Amino acid sequence: MKVTLAIIRCLLSAILLASVTSGLESAADQAERVPITLRDLLHANNVNDLRKYPQDLLDAPITDEKRTPRFIHLGFHINPSAERLLVLSRDLKFQKELYGWVVATLPDETIVYHQSQIHFAPTHWLELSVFNPTTLKTKQIYPPKPNQPVRRSFIERVNRAYQERGEEWFMRHNHHMDPELFDSLLVGAVMVNATAKAMAFTVRYGDPNNGNDPLSFTELIQVTCGPIDQLALIQCREAAQAAKK
Repeated sequence: MKVTLAIIRCLLSAILLASVTSGLESAADQAERVPITLRDLLHANNVNDLRKYPQDLLDAPITDEKRTPRFIHLGFHINPSAERLLVLSRDLKFQKELYGWVVATLPDETIVYHQSQIHFAPTHWLELSVFNPTTLKTKQIYPPKPNQPVRRSFIERVNRAYQERGEEWFMRHNHHMDPELFDSLLVGAVMVNATAKAMAFTVRYGDPNNGNDPLSFTELIQVTCGPIDQLALIQCREAAQAAKK
């Protein structure tokens, strides 16, 4: 009987210890999952002069972090269509704040970033820019200007669809009525070819699932840009990738 009671006490102690340990582990896991803020990161690295950093981002949670050999990219989520990007040197000195998110990094550590958009706009059109954190120069590279033939052709199709709707439809839907501002979306990753000094990506024109601007047609576009080693000279070219639907 005494042996049985001793065994029961041992089992109860083991169960209690396991429960306490599990609770501690769960609390630790939750603590690890809490996103750190910019202030936390700076203080942890003994950076106490915070005057050069965006004050409204100091206590914002860092939702994305990437490191290159010389720089750190910190992303801050705003809404499903917008982010803010903070570029720091590896010793955490402020370089630049950008309104968007990183889609590629070039061999010289120039950032290719997707510009943020107004979330509740009737359409969302793709805009890409490049930022060189060494020279601090920025350039928008996409969409290319002036409009190239494949884009002009699609704009004409959108314009005809808009004309068929009539102005009353656009007034009811608070729509800009500008066929050049059609929906466009980056499809997949931006591919960087250092040897060819070029990058390439696919864009989809149109979004049939956008209830605010329902178009019955889309088009896939192949985009190539270069030379990527000279920011001032980068130009993008668009060409149709697939037949129109």
